[in-house]
Parts: sequence; structure tokens; C-alpha cells
Amino acid sequence: MKFLVGTLCGGLMEDPELYIQPPYLIIDAKSKGEAINRYNGKTHAHFFYGDVIARINNDKLEDINKYISEKQAYDIYNEALKNTL
Repeated sequence: MKFLVGTLCGGLMEDPELYIQPPYLIIDAKSKGEAINRYNGKTHAHFFYGDVIARINNDKLEDINKYISEKQAYDIYNEALKNTL
């Protein structure tokens, strides 16, 4: 499976809103947990960590993260595709 993953930020007293930031990566993994672990390793996460934006199935996004709209998810997916080519 492929997952679209970004960095989940916020949740702090001075920044309480949760939101997803770059880098956005497409990760091959067997599960969401494995995708997050691979993302954190590739990005050397140390304070904010990765979160799955969506599962990719035949260029369609499924199970879109609640912190992001469907349009934002597809915009991020297209950005990630450009960066991987």
C-alpha cells in the first residue's frame, strides 16, 4: 500500500490547532503505523512527528485525515507526486 504522509504540528499552548505541514512524502508500507515510522526516519523527526494524510489506492485518496480537507489532500498529493519525479 501507499500512504501520503506529512508532519502533524500544533497541539501546544501557544499553537493549539492541529495541522499538517511539509515535507509531504508518499511512503510504501503495509500499515499506517509502518508508514509513519518510515516517514519519521526519513525526515529525522524529533519534536513533531508524521501522520498519514490519506491512503492511496489507484490514484484515489481514501481515509483522508480529519485535520485536512479533501481538496487540500489532493493538492498535497499532486505536490508530492511532482517532488518524487
